Amino acid sequence: MKKLLFLGLFAATTVVSTNVNAQAVEQGSVIVDVYAGYGTVFNALFRSAYQGVDADSKLSAIDAIGVRAEYLVSDKFGVGLDFTYSSIKIVDPYTSTVYTYDQNGFITGSTAAVYEQTFSSKKIGVMASMNYHFLDNDKVDAYTNLGVGFKNRSYGYESTDPTQVSEDLGVGTLLPLALRVGVGMRYFFTDNIGINMNVGLGQGGWVNGGLALKF
Repeated sequence: MKKLLFLGLFAATTVVSTNVNAQAVEQGSVIVDVYAGYGTVFNALFRSAYQGVDADSKLSAIDAIGVRAEYLVSDKFGVGLDFTYSSIKIVDPYTSTVYTYDQNGFITGSTAAVYEQTFSSKKIGVMASMNYHFLDNDKVDAYTNLGVGFKNRSYGYESTDPTQVSEDLGVGTLLPLALRVGVGMRYFFTDNIGINMNVGLGQGGWVNGGLALKF
């Protein structure tokens, strides 16, 4: 009887110890997050500038879609890369008068034609990131992160009017530096699949989230 009690206590202690020490991520883990984000300073200013200018204008945006990969060099510290794409555009309809001419160059008539002009901007950013994992159990991984890298923004103009020339308006940014400071969390449903969420300032949106994969 004493042997059975001892074996039962030993088994229970082992299970409890295993659960306490179990970690969602650990040294050597590779985590890949695929995410979508909301809220960027540039897109917010763009929306504010064009809001209400023309009731017929249509504005659409992708605040952030991206992928980030992290390698844990220790149980608490990880390094990685973060790639993000964002875009915004406004489609503005306008009416133009089309004239017809006779063989002598005199105007013989006119018609009204409706065209659309599109102003757009796209941004690509790549950052190196450093993460400190302050909470880690068998399901939840919480961390703070800092990212520094490079961003590139381009601008474009297109029109359905055949007399207008669609063109690339070039690349321009006051500071081609990509930054992010935030707090993130991953919750794993299985050993390898979970969800992620990150709240912060900088590249990737004020808040982003998506799928987390662990290898």
